[in-house]
Amino acid sequence: MKKLILILLLLACGRAEAFVPIARLAVGNIGNYWFINATNGSDSGGGHSAATALLTTSNLVARKFLPGDMILLKANDVYTNVIVFTNSGQPLRPITFDWYGASITAANPIIDGSFQGQICHSITSQTNIRVLHLDATKGNPDCFFITGSPTAPASNVVYLYCNATGAVGGNGNGFHEDGVSYSVVGNFSAGLCGDHSLSLHSNAWCFAYNGYLYSDVKSAVENISNSIFIGSNLTGINCTNWGFEQDTGPGFMSLTNCDAIGNLSGGYAAQAGSGMTCDHCHAESNWGAAFTCNGGAPSSCNNCTVFSNAVSGFLCEGGGILTVISNTIGGQTPWSTIIASTAGMVSNFYEHDIANAGIESQGHSLVVGQLVEGTSGANEYGYRVTSTGAGISTNLNSTYNGSSNFCVRCDAFAAYLTNIVMTGGATANYTGTGGVWGNSISSDSSLPSGNGDILSAAMLSQFESITPGAAGYLLPLTMGAAYQGGANVVGVPFYYNGVAAASPFNIGAFGGHF
Repeated sequence: MKKLILILLLLACGRAEAFVPIARLAVGNIGNYWFINATNGSDSGGGHSAATALLTTSNLVARKFLPGDMILLKANDVYTNVIVFTNSGQPLRPITFDWYGASITAANPIIDGSFQGQICHSITSQTNIRVLHLDATKGNPDCFFITGSPTAPASNVVYLYCNATGAVGGNGNGFHEDGVSYSVVGNFSAGLCGDHSLSLHSNAWCFAYNGYLYSDVKSAVENISNSIFIGSNLTGINCTNWGFEQDTGPGFMSLTNCDAIGNLSGGYAAQAGSGMTCDHCHAESNWGAAFTCNGGAPSSCNNCTVFSNAVSGFLCEGGGILTVISNTIGGQTPWSTIIASTAGMVSNFYEHDIANAGIESQGHSLVVGQLVEGTSGANEYGYRVTSTGAGISTNLNSTYNGSSNFCVRCDAFAAYLTNIVMTGGATANYTGTGGVWGNSISSDSSLPSGNGDILSAAMLSQFESITPGAAGYLLPLTMGAAYQGGANVVGVPFYYNGVAAASPFNIGAFGGHF
């Protein structure tokens, strides 16, 4: 009998609340209802029913909300008074903001901060707060703001189906956490802000999902100063800086199934002292690099796709460490991967239609590559070592197919190459002025008539100088059958097992192997 009564009570509550589009609350979760109607309400009313709704949100400030209370704003209305929270809920009895009187075509109620020139909706060290179906616009400086401290954190704050636009000024953010705070933001949009759509500072923590972030003066998402941001199914589009920026650290950002499109500085960035992981993310038509690791903590990009960005697909510089695994890049991005003055791991990587170099190492960098493949459309090089003093260690089990000029180029001492297959270079498969050593490098015989597989005197000379005259240490470079006799290696005197060879070197003399 008790179970039957409980079920009937739940059904009755459900019917009574039919106008409130919110997940049904447990019986013990319900407190007082507070109704606000910006069109037909009255501040002299009690506010506990739709018929006695209050007129302005300013009346809420003086009221003491209890755990389980629900503050319901009339759908489609615009409210000119900001909302400042002064009370907390409890874990199973949160204080909830939501709409009422909604229909299929209804719009969220809107808090317009321009009338008072203040933050639209702010929480200071309160806990267990839910905000649903509420829009905020023209907040100064923020639309939604949370702050807390180590002794009084703002925690268990949830925003669902909320939107923020037009935050005012150089520091204006759609959703802003500054201080010790813990929040969830879901099924939302933000944009046209003077700073960021979503910004975390100073030990904040946020999980955001299903969001569209657009046209901000800086980055769509900024995470900085010991904060942690976890994002899923987010789009950052047409912002002046990055789509997603892990700014100066320490701090960490983890992204899954996100899109960065058309941003001026680039798609995703981890800056000095910070780290970032991107899994199944996409970057397209950004004006900078799709993914940047600049002097940060170890970062990684896994199972990501890159298409038609103005600079490079993956850029690692300034002492950063970047791991790139199982990614696809193409569509005339000038460089697929640049590793500069730092270290990078490239694995299970497919690149196509790259305008310049597929993978390029600069300035004392270390690149470890495995199962890297390039195909038609590379204008310059499939793989290149550049800048004097660059060191590169590669394990490229690769095929660079159809480069317009060279499959592999080494312009700096030194590179270690192993398991390289080069096919279809328009000028030559292999060129450069740097030193190279390694093993299992092969070149096809499909070059245009009159072109050599290798064009580099200094490269071969420096290569041999690594282990002069030592039997078994020379590069077993397999040349195409059509070039195994003639001046297809253009070089200076060269050693094979301690025996000096003439220049030009007739590779046919050693059965096609060095």
